[in-house]
Amino acid sequence: GLIVDFWSPSCPPCMRIKPTFESAAKSNDNPNLVFVAVNTQVARDCGGAFGVTAIPNFIAFLNGKQHKNFKGANEQMLFSTIAELSELVPKGKVVGAHTHDKLSFK
Repeated sequence: GLIVDFWSPSCPPCMRIKPTFESAAKSNDNPNLVFVAVNTQVARDCGGAFGVTAIPNFIAFLNGKQHKNFKGANEQMLFSTIAELSELVPKGKVVGAHTHDKLSFK
């Protein structure tokens, strides 16, 4: 599972919910649930690639497919999305999953 936060430092709602997202990421104990923050001022084309038209925009992915997409600094929606993915994403080693820890870029 993956939860992506599309944000910008010039966006007040983004900055308001950013500590909540970061806290959830830090307290996450599931290695199969990944949190990613994309600064749309730095990665300008990334938001467009995912159809982001307003920020903050949160997109959750499950098994490589978009599972949920919502805009706005809605903490309740963020918490419910995290809880939902936490229930759906297994915590142990996933059989058949790629072992990224064995990659080498030397």
